[in-house]
Amino acid sequence: MPPAPSGVLRLSAAEARRAAVAGQLLADPGPRSIAEVIAQLGWLQIDPTAVVERTERLVLFSRLGAYDPAELDRLLAARELFEYRAFILPRSDYALHRPSMRRYLSGTRSRPVYIRGWLQENRAFRDYVLRRLREDGPLPTSAIEDRARTPWTTGGWNDGKSVPMMLESPRSRVRQNELLTITSKVGRLAVGSAAFCDQVGGMRPKAGSRPRTRRKLPETRAP
Repeated sequence: MPPAPSGVLRLSAAEARRAAVAGQLLADPGPRSIAEVIAQLGWLQIDPTAVVERTERLVLFSRLGAYDPAELDRLLAARELFEYRAFILPRSDYALHRPSMRRYLSGTRSRPVYIRGWLQENRAFRDYVLRRLREDGPLPTSAIEDRARTPWTTGGWNDGKSVPMMLESPRSRVRQNELLTITSKVGRLAVGSAAFCDQVGGMRPKAGSRPRTRRKLPETRAP
């Protein structure tokens, strides 16, 4: 095998396999808690499809064995974890994602243009949703009446799902003194104020991309 260029680690196929298994927390010693799994993997993808069980629960079971699913709800409610774009992430990474949250509705691409127009047409619906969450706290999606003046229609599988899409939109548009809505696909909706953003700090938009990319490449615990 020729020598690797300076600064490049060359692995055999067997070493690469061991590194991949260890990096995914599938080798001994394994993680001891839900928070440790998510912190070391960098995120936990969520998906409501449950042929056997929900994706996030399968991942946790494969790393921890038997565990208490209610602990994931508790960590989300305590804001030790947060959800963003179908991923559950550690609280310590919140500042890395704030720049993309702030940019979510900006720009001239078709998606943000559509969302801005849709929110404008459904201002009363948005106010109603946020008022319900302020007054009643965590609610299942089914408990929120669909009062959309203009239904969500983008030609995808979310067509007609105006309540979930309304919950997605204000969550990503973080403003001072505005509710930050975090949708929990574990089955509830967790609602907090924008003060949560102040507690975890922030970053300038240009400063957020590099550390966020690095965070997606967690250190491998290869033997």
